[in-house]
Amino acid sequence: IVGAIELLPTVRPEAIAVIRQLKQRPKIKTTYIISGDNEIPTQKLAQTLGINHYFAETLPEDKANIIEQLQAEGHFICYIGDGINDSIAMKKSQVSISLAGASSIATDTAQIVLMDNGISHLNLLFDIAKDFNKNMNTIFAFMMVPAILGVSGAFLLNFGVVQTITLNMICSILSLSNAMIPLLKQPDKLLKLENQPLSTNKDR
Repeated sequence: IVGAIELLPTVRPEAIAVIRQLKQRPKIKTTYIISGDNEIPTQKLAQTLGINHYFAETLPEDKANIIEQLQAEGHFICYIGDGINDSIAMKKSQVSISLAGASSIATDTAQIVLMDNGISHLNLLFDIAKDFNKNMNTIFAFMMVPAILGVSGAFLLNFGVVQTITLNMICSILSLSNAMIPLLKQPDKLLKLENQPLSTNKDR
């Protein structure tokens, strides 16, 4: 033998820290690697990154089957992929994330594309999603309150048109104010998004 070339997967420098942060989130119960690589390198990669479970030597359709199996067990799946063989599994997942510079089919399939070519903003993405969900629930409550109070007031408190319109206007102003909270509360996060934007694809 004159020489040999050894090929090893390259771990993104931010990967270990990002995964450690994600595993500290109460909503994230476990992590998986689903890879088409051989058993030994996949196992080593999972140990290096601190991933709980791994599947090795999986074909694209097998990845989708694994996602369906995990969903049948009650898991809500967020799948991160950048290859052609990830597209089927991404389509099956409740949330799919890819990276700028990934294969075209991966970025077209993904609901969210991280535009900085890395996963350093992945934890920030979960923070934004959590805040957005909380904000939307509050706005929904502000929308329902005038409807409930207006109907109840009409029967129990002799509400007229003026009182009902006033109640709706007050709740509309509160809803608008609540919608502005992320801009006032988390300017640093929004600034990061401006510098490293996220791209979202509509569901197909």
